[in-house]
Amino acid sequence: MAKDDARYTGDFFTSYTNTRMKLHRHCVPLNNEPDKIAEVYGYPRESVDRIFRELETDLEQGAEYIEQRFAEQIREKLTPLAMPLVFIGDQLTSEYLSYCNILRKALSGCPGISLHVAGNSGDTSNQSLQYVYNLAVAMEPKVTSILVGINDVFCSRDAYHKTVSSRKEYRDNIDYLTKVMLHNGSRVILNTLPGVQEEEAEAAYAHMNWTISNAEIRRRNEDIREIARRNHCALNDLEKSLAEFDKPVNLEKNGVLLTKEAQLYIAENFMEILLQQL
Repeated sequence: MAKDDARYTGDFFTSYTNTRMKLHRHCVPLNNEPDKIAEVYGYPRESVDRIFRELETDLEQGAEYIEQRFAEQIREKLTPLAMPLVFIGDQLTSEYLSYCNILRKALSGCPGISLHVAGNSGDTSNQSLQYVYNLAVAMEPKVTSILVGINDVFCSRDAYHKTVSSRKEYRDNIDYLTKVMLHNGSRVILNTLPGVQEEEAEAAYAHMNWTISNAEIRRRNEDIREIARRNHCALNDLEKSLAEFDKPVNLEKNGVLLTKEAQLYIAENFMEILLQQL
């Protein structure tokens, strides 16, 4: 391969992870478009429309709960404000029933509040660095949420089995993202990473030769807590709060993605912290 091909430059680990672990990023971008989804997967268009209706119903129910739970605070604190919010993240933030989308719908009655996602499914903290200025700083947010890193923790099941990003690399990335947003006048809410169901995750991602460890997630969460302390940021400690959650956290037969109940729980916790920041 040509030396200037970004997928093959750098050390062996960078080449290995880019070629073996990130090929999923070359898939057709569906972007929640029913026509594309029906064509690519061979689903009847009626089935796709039905699925979207069900998703939208779930989203509306979650948003309605948040609206009712925080009705007084939303009316008194948020409705009068003109305030962009940015959510730096990966699939846990960008998926259809994510805590960010629940909050977007719940706050749709606040004309001055806008929510922006700086992230895509499959992103690592390295991808977040690449667009932090264009998709985060450029929005001039008053508050920024950072929840990224679950993809950084994946590693290959081969004999060569380093994580997608090292702990030091990940710690430096989160610290940099935090400092950039603080320097540009945004308050920052850091989120620890939720745990996974290891056996289910390994089975679900076997086609990509991936595995993931809660022990490694716990180590990185300690770094997130330290970054929050050092930079005087608010912390939404999802690892601890979800450990006390009495409903399933991870999707069955996936082990990593979150249930709609867990996403709603995260949205509720986030709202409490957000309101404390205003």
